[in-house]
Amino acid sequence: MSVLFCQRQRMEIDLSHRVLDEPQLPIGYQWQAWSLDSLERHATVKFHSFHDEQDGRVFRSLREQSGCRSLMEYISGHEQFIPEVTWLLVYSANGCIVDCGTVQGIAPAPEFGAIQNVGILPAHRHQGLGHALMLKALHGFQKLGIFRVSLEVTSANQAAVRLYESLGFGLVKTLFRKVDL
Repeated sequence: MSVLFCQRQRMEIDLSHRVLDEPQLPIGYQWQAWSLDSLERHATVKFHSFHDEQDGRVFRSLREQSGCRSLMEYISGHEQFIPEVTWLLVYSANGCIVDCGTVQGIAPAPEFGAIQNVGILPAHRHQGLGHALMLKALHGFQKLGIFRVSLEVTSANQAAVRLYESLGFGLVKTLFRKVDL
């Protein structure tokens, strides 16, 4: 039996002296702050954002709706969870409302934060929404006095790596994660 590994990058940003742009959303998009009532909605966006992507192939929880729900329950139920950094992105047009983006944040230490699972539905990509979600989350960390923020990204996801680099994240460590078959 063979074991497969995926190359991941741990990236960090120092927000202590950084002035962040205000996140801008295209017309029709709006923010929805975290509430426990939105857990299932976050899980659904996470599932539709990742199940057919590389991260869905690497992490079993991201390729199943129930896995995404369990992941959201774990993240939001953890004492390190930060509601002020957790956002749902919603699109509204012609009377239809679609949840289309999600980001969550935790604080593993009082001065250190971590971004969890930035996801944008495929039909809403290439509009700057991931950039806006990241800025919204980073502003939340700054307001709470958390100035070191990390995230992990699959190295092959070059669009995400470029996004994080454009925001000021830098590579601090290369990791190899076992693929959940």
